[in-house]
Amino acid sequence: MNPDLVTLIDVPYAHTPARTLYLDAVYPRHAEAPMPAVIFLHGGSWQSGDKLPFYNEFLARAGYFTICPQYRFSREATFPAQIHDAKAAVRWLRANAATYHIDAERIGIWGHSAGGHTASFVGTSAGLPDFAGDQNAGFDDSVAAVVSVSGVIYLDDGKPRPVDSATGRLLGAAPADVPELARAFSPITHIRASAIVPPFLILHGTDDRVVQMSHAEKLYAALRSAGAEATLVPILDGDHSLAADWGIVQQLTLGFFERVFRGNRRTV
Repeated sequence: MNPDLVTLIDVPYAHTPARTLYLDAVYPRHAEAPMPAVIFLHGGSWQSGDKLPFYNEFLARAGYFTICPQYRFSREATFPAQIHDAKAAVRWLRANAATYHIDAERIGIWGHSAGGHTASFVGTSAGLPDFAGDQNAGFDDSVAAVVSVSGVIYLDDGKPRPVDSATGRLLGAAPADVPELARAFSPITHIRASAIVPPFLILHGTDDRVVQMSHAEKLYAALRSAGAEATLVPILDGDHSLAADWGIVQQLTLGFFERVFRGNRRTV
């Protein structure tokens, strides 16, 4: 355990019909206040996984207040419950900003795979009531920076996805049978000309056989077309997990948040 970091385990942040949701927080013991805050959303096809605070330790060491929240899985609740949960975590940070010395104007979010989808969705749908949920109400659900790692972005690629596929279970039906819901699933759908979309960093392996590189490319193109700041970094020969390249992922992610939140770059 790093003596320079504080770790909080199993902090309740939302109460849903399925269960109480908990988060783990990691932050520097002696930080300059107020701290920027970052949320990490784990992957697992919206049906498995758990909060993994060690994913945020490199950010905590650099002076960030970080959280890794649980969210409801597809067997518990269908889309957009997962978006509601992620936004509840954003609002939890704002609700507790004074307690933990958080800068409520500097909140970022990042995630891998399914978590990358949800992080991107949070970034493009700020203020939309259909996706807000009712947990920690009364606080803004917007974020100031987004990192998508191997993120799922769209379903209209012609692939057959039955109701027992990961996305079928998430939507509660085969995507082809619910085209409007399948369209609503994509973060791209919710980019609005009148909305301020935060800066995005999109990281994706060129050898990803689970979520093709076209997902990253389509998100990047849509953001740039809307006038948003977006950077796409293909990870050469990287697979879906990017496990062999995770040091690069951390370095790029930290550099991005540092530039957006502090106006400079630091290395891990």
